[in-house]
Amino acid sequence: KNMKSKLISIPYTVGIIKPHIALRDEKVDEIYKILDRNNFEVFHQKRKIFSKEEVLNLFNSYKNEGFYSQIEEHMMTADSIVLLLINKVDKVWDEEKGEDVKLESPIVRWKQLIGNKDPETAKTEDPIKGTGAPPDQ
Repeated sequence: KNMKSKLISIPYTVGIIKPHIALRDEKVDEIYKILDRNNFEVFHQKRKIFSKEEVLNLFNSYKNEGFYSQIEEHMMTADSIVLLLINKVDKVWDEEKGEDVKLESPIVRWKQLIGNKDPETAKTEDPIKGTGAPPDQ
């Protein structure tokens, strides 16, 4: 019997709940509820304190900004929660179209959910950052 294994490609994205939120259980619970309502499944999660190199990899686009040292210190001080997110379902019912529609990739949907990169704008416009939540990575 020659059994060949078949790799199945599962689209995913990574979300990070920063330390100032990860320390507050009620805020973390709120984020999980938002993820669930938006058809995300937390496939895997891990609490970790980031190293200097990891912070640089995550926030490289901000390395020359005046606030980078604050981000670095913040991410290296306490646990963040790293989330591996996948789509919970393939399709959802669209009321307007009157039919099931295929969900976009988790990356596209995550970016839409977390919204604006400016935290102050995001807090008023976007539900997940209104909780004080994950970065735009």
